[in-house]
Amino acid sequence: MGTGYFLVRGDKTTCGGKIIGGADDHTIMGIPQARDMDRVTCGRYPGMFIIVGGVPETDIHGRLMAGTLDSQSSCPCKARFIASMMDDTYETDDGGSEAEQHAQSAKRI
Repeated sequence: MGTGYFLVRGDKTTCGGKIIGGADDHTIMGIPQARDMDRVTCGRYPGMFIIVGGVPETDIHGRLMAGTLDSQSSCPCKARFIASMMDDTYETDDGGSEAEQHAQSAKRI
């Protein structure tokens, strides 16, 4: 079992990018909460990418909430995310294997 952190707009990627999308009407400490399919930049490659995967059984407007264990970037780096909000956590049994599965399908986007 692992502890994950929910992600928000402005959180960084492990390759130097950042989350630029989020739900303006769902916030954590006033910052829009990130979801599956929200936009993200890459620190190494130009262009716009998306968050792939989300925390099971959590959604905002029909899209899964992004979390450190269950989400990654669709950029070529397959970057993970570095949470800035450490108070909002979730527990998981699988350690985030769903993000890997979604990353494979995101290559086709």
